[in-house]
Amino acid sequence: MVGWAPGRTLEAELAIQALQMALAQRKPPPGLIHHADRGVQYASRSYLQILRLHGFPISMSGKGNP
Repeated sequence: MVGWAPGRTLEAELAIQALQMALAQRKPPPGLIHHADRGVQYASRSYLQILRLHGFPISMSGKGNP
């Protein structure tokens, strides 16, 4: 685990905080494939915008198949 932001909700802001922590610590190059389930926090506009800004292709599992 590289980034984390504990909380009691599935708000995108928590996922964004964890992602930003991971980006700051590891500084991955563009092209890193980001895979996640279809959770609302990972599909939020803000979260996806950060991934695109860093040049990370987005991979999501199929519906009902995490």
